[in-house]
Amino acid sequence: MDDKKFWMVTPTGKVSDMTEKEALRYDIDPQPLSGWFMAFNAHEIFHGTEQEGWASPNKHYNPDQNEYSKHTDARRIRLQLQEQLMAAYTNKSGKSLAQALATYRYDKKNYKATFEGDRVEETAYYYEIRSSLFAGYPDKVNTMKQNNQAVRTLFKQNRLAYLDSGAYAETYNVGALASFILDWQADKQGISRDTWKKAMASDKMNPMDYLDKHAKIFYIPPYKATMTNVEYKTMYKKILNYKNLAD
Repeated sequence: MDDKKFWMVTPTGKVSDMTEKEALRYDIDPQPLSGWFMAFNAHEIFHGTEQEGWASPNKHYNPDQNEYSKHTDARRIRLQLQEQLMAAYTNKSGKSLAQALATYRYDKKNYKATFEGDRVEETAYYYEIRSSLFAGYPDKVNTMKQNNQAVRTLFKQNRLAYLDSGAYAETYNVGALASFILDWQADKQGISRDTWKKAMASDKMNPMDYLDKHAKIFYIPPYKATMTNVEYKTMYKKILNYKNLAD
């Protein structure tokens, strides 16, 4: 930012200089800050470029991005979904994936506020994590196999599900986790990862929906809650107290 320099970092870790003019072709928003440019933001660039041509739904379930924090049952269910998706991806566990799909079906049947966020924010967050690891660790993460391992290591060290709670805040984690699992499932099934990504251009699809329809799971168990609403409220109160203390 000090000298207004830009760099292009490829998925293989190759770094090359870019002129300001070349950088602006990628829709980087030049926001003056004492004559500087803001840092390159992979997540927002994905919204402005890749998602620009995606179909827009006729009906928006949560246009105001309400967090519905008082809907304790919905928040508890989505927390459970995140935990099960995390276990499925980090452990390559078909059992955890089956449990996650059971939770998702129950959630989808009873709550609609998260569908669009799961499509828009989750894919951008997936892209952000992938690209940040390639860009941040070019000497250690320069193949997709290494990126996969880095993501699993990152998830094992961070309890993402407990960082944010809310109908819109949760979409980042739910969608990103579903997206990584879709890559894993595509590799497992011997098909291109681009297949599920192209499907996201439809306004009637998001990563969790696609995963529910295409994951090769022999048996999906009945939905089963892993904690009560009272337990959730008690736990989340402790988290909020901890966050307030940190602030």
